[in-house]
Amino acid sequence: MKTLTIAIVCVSLLLTACDSKVEPIQDPSAQKRPSTRSVALSKPGYQMQHYDLGQTNYYAFPSRTQTNVSRLKERWQFVGGDNLQAKSGDIAGDAGIEIAATDGTHLTVLDSGGKQLMQIPTDARLGILADVDSDGKMEILLHRSDDDTGIILVYDGDGTLIKQFGSDITPKKRGWPTACQPLAITDMNGDGRLELLASKGAGYSLQPRGVVVFDYSTTKELWYQSIGPFPTWICAADITGGPSREVILGSAGPANGSTGEDGTTDFSCYTFCLNGDNKSKIWRNQYEGRGFVDSSVAVSDIDSDGALDVVATSYSHGWRPWDGSSGRVYILNPDSGAIIQQHDFHRPVWMGGLADLDNDGAKEILICEKNRTASTGSLLALNHSLEIVNRFEVDGGHDINVQVITDFDGDGSNDVLVTAAGRLYVLNKELNEIWSMPLPQGTGSCFVSDLDDSGTLELIVQTGKKLYVFGIPG
Repeated sequence: MKTLTIAIVCVSLLLTACDSKVEPIQDPSAQKRPSTRSVALSKPGYQMQHYDLGQTNYYAFPSRTQTNVSRLKERWQFVGGDNLQAKSGDIAGDAGIEIAATDGTHLTVLDSGGKQLMQIPTDARLGILADVDSDGKMEILLHRSDDDTGIILVYDGDGTLIKQFGSDITPKKRGWPTACQPLAITDMNGDGRLELLASKGAGYSLQPRGVVVFDYSTTKELWYQSIGPFPTWICAADITGGPSREVILGSAGPANGSTGEDGTTDFSCYTFCLNGDNKSKIWRNQYEGRGFVDSSVAVSDIDSDGALDVVATSYSHGWRPWDGSSGRVYILNPDSGAIIQQHDFHRPVWMGGLADLDNDGAKEILICEKNRTASTGSLLALNHSLEIVNRFEVDGGHDINVQVITDFDGDGSNDVLVTAAGRLYVLNKELNEIWSMPLPQGTGSCFVSDLDDSGTLELIVQTGKKLYVFGIPG
């Protein structure tokens, strides 16, 4: 895809009551600038939300051995406390994959067989894993709130606290929690030094909401950008070809009455693009609707031209599961945010991920959709022209979400793991079901890792107080 660089715009679109359609907006006639920095992570494991800096849900470490996923069996469980959260990576520095988990009372590290390697008491919650000092061992980043300060804690695999960050999270309204959560560690400004990217969040307390960057070495806060809505789908990617990574993010609009320092409100939804060096606005899009409107975004080279693309959605929601009546998918100009192309679905649609499913060199755009009239949830695969090429549908699946995209069964093509209506599904490249199972407690999420270096990926399911690990016998 080639795009025309134009002036920064803020687009406001009005939905019409016509059929779903693709609408080309901008003539893509100028060459995009190539990106020299990848959004992919270099080491295996589920280290951060949505797997990479582009929030694509693509896991770049597939099964090396072809296998029949219908042979998956439960290997072991870990029982913790409420709101169990887990990530995976080489924490021990043994070239294997360990699991780090928090439950509000402890941080625990488990080996590939579920044996406890380390446990320390803490009420902090798990954030991300990252090998910050390149010693082959992942550091573990947790977060907690201490009065009006958001604390980010960095532990090594032995449970030793090695670094601590703090940022002001004084709420605008008292009585509800606020937080500062680590998202990624990368060189944000191109100076060769690492920065820590984090988000600030608040519900009915209204503020703070936004993104913050710290110098990792000194722990000094470099900048904070306040916004009105809740920050979501936060990417760190070089989309303009400049010296810095940009921070590209979507938003959730709960209509609480929050206004950010930038003038945005939580009655609207936006896609933001900020300079990673100094938080200056590169562009910002405001989409249709007012009140209970959200947006999602992901970044990858979808057309294999060497330059990163920005794909976004906007959609409405409500208090009830099937509420929401609008939704669009956009391809945006990375330089200006201008809409190159859009597809109007007239029902809620949100990001599933970006990955090449059919091995043609171009990435499909995976979109989740809920249809109130039919009481179905669907996963849609779109090409880079935003045309629907495949669909998977679940009765009652208003909560459909992509968990991971990877070659799970080792057949050379990417699969998609999806949760919806109390089940976990494994779909092939055409989005046909090849295996499914009921979620152990009717709800939950999952991730994948080759824990035992056997050449096949294990499936790790998080639900309630339990962590379940499934693998292929033998």
